[in-house]
Amino acid sequence: MATRRSDDKAWDEFVSWCRGRGLQAVPAHPWTLAAYVRWCEHRQRYPDIVKSMRAITRVHNSKSRRRPDRHPVVKRTLRMIES
Repeated sequence: MATRRSDDKAWDEFVSWCRGRGLQAVPAHPWTLAAYVRWCEHRQRYPDIVKSMRAITRVHNSKSRRRPDRHPVVKRTLRMIES
């Protein structure tokens, strides 16, 4: 149950962030996801960003079957902020 609430919160935050910038949340362009990760970098710890990404990915997988988290720019962005 706690995971579900956490996923819902992460998804809601992502959707709100997208709306505030006039971006599409589903399916999100990989560059949108990478920009969101960079935005989160100064607000969340890396493990929390990864959890948020997993939640966003689950929603994408259920609604559009797209996996923007697998795009090289998203992977590279996550690796960049990990260190």
